[in-house]
Amino acid sequence: MKSAVDRTPFHNRWISRNLSKKLSGEVRLLKRFAKALGVYGSDTRVQGFSGYLCELLIVRYGSFEALVREAAGWEPGKVFIDVQNHHKGKLPDGLKKKFEGQPMVVIDPVDRNRNVAAAFSPANFARFILACESFMKKPSIGFFFPAPRKADLNKIRKTMLSRGSKFIMVKFQRPDVIDDVLWPQLRRTAKRLKDIMLEYDFLVLDWAVHSDFSGVGEPAKGLSSYIMLELGVWKLPRIRKVTGPPVFIRPRAAEFRKKYQKLGKVWVEDDRLVAEVKREWLDAVEKLRDSLSDPLKDLKAKGIASHVAESVARGFRLVEDDAILRSCSKDSNLALFMSEYLERSAV
Repeated sequence: MKSAVDRTPFHNRWISRNLSKKLSGEVRLLKRFAKALGVYGSDTRVQGFSGYLCELLIVRYGSFEALVREAAGWEPGKVFIDVQNHHKGKLPDGLKKKFEGQPMVVIDPVDRNRNVAAAFSPANFARFILACESFMKKPSIGFFFPAPRKADLNKIRKTMLSRGSKFIMVKFQRPDVIDDVLWPQLRRTAKRLKDIMLEYDFLVLDWAVHSDFSGVGEPAKGLSSYIMLELGVWKLPRIRKVTGPPVFIRPRAAEFRKKYQKLGKVWVEDDRLVAEVKREWLDAVEKLRDSLSDPLKDLKAKGIASHVAESVARGFRLVEDDAILRSCSKDSNLALFMSEYLERSAV
């Protein structure tokens, strides 16, 4: 079968034949548990459970409790569920390669070559396992109905200050694409920006992405997307030290001296050559701005995802620290994003 639309009638028919009313109640428990944990939704923003995956897991294990007990011991790459027994307990080599890197494999009863859990990210898989472990140790209604999420601006401010780090947001017009295209591109760009910062010795502690939401078919004009970097090092000294080869590896030592004597001074530490050279960039904000100010062709060439690159090329703004707090005071969704980032927990 080629598409989700093609499969849907077959899914519905299979579920109607295999999911009893009693099991439907167990499915609702699992969905509630996943929603409370923030891992319900197979779209590229959430990267979690689909409703169909919940149904198949309950059919396989018979109850929510049995599933949680089993999942508490899961390991990535070792979960293989095939309720229709299409593959007689063993995946063909071709499918092993196709599903490589996916933490769990749940074969679609109506499509033997499809993994229903393909959207499940490794991070959400791990969080689900931890939640199951915690639930088995101490069951609580809080696993299904957690306290409502609220953004407290004073708490956000205090937490940001207490960390002693630097927060930089890249703000740009939301690309006019659907969510399933947007979110992978935001993540890919964030990872690339992190790598660029690290190449110049600016330590990135973590990153996160956020975007305003648009309705189906609504234009993205007036909406924004954000890539946030939290830096542990954002100012650097004018010089940097480069460690070279041992003096006694003569060809490499000669090359090192030839290269670095033009750029700075060279000396010996222990048995190795060491050079001191001037840095090109001393400030992370300036380097980030420079990296994103290139023409569209160059942005794409350096690894900025295509739709993000097109939007950034039209214009972007860097929002730092106090300015982020001011933006949060005007945008409750942005404030909630910051609150969730700063208050993350395993479960």
